[in-house]
Amino acid sequence: MLREVDTQGSCQLGRLLARLIVQLLYGCGDNGRTAELDRLKRECEEDDPVAFALCRMLEIDLNLSPPWTHINLLNLAVVEGESSTATNVHWDSAEAFFKFDAPISTIESYEETYDLFRVAGAVGGMGAIRVRQGCL
Repeated sequence: MLREVDTQGSCQLGRLLARLIVQLLYGCGDNGRTAELDRLKRECEEDDPVAFALCRMLEIDLNLSPPWTHINLLNLAVVEGESSTATNVHWDSAEAFFKFDAPISTIESYEETYDLFRVAGAVGGMGAIRVRQGCL
């Protein structure tokens, strides 16, 4: 189906679907995701800088977070409120001790990907990177 979409001139749609397939493969624990993502990066590198940056961002996300969640959700926890305010004495004090230590290489990779989005003029991509960096 992806090949058919690509041959009919909907290259961006085909690449979006390919990225979604990579995410599904990762969620299923299929190692074929690496080859598919590498293929997609090679395809995008020359003629579609935004799609290439999206592939890089996805690659970093998948290397950092487990298959059952997303990097933006790793530092969130659902806690029932004990009052009408957002404070939770028990959780707030415990949360200060939780640390999610991302490797320096991941932080640098996100910054490099931010630059790819900046050069391409993709403000939304730049924002997506900043959200991820805020979660680290």
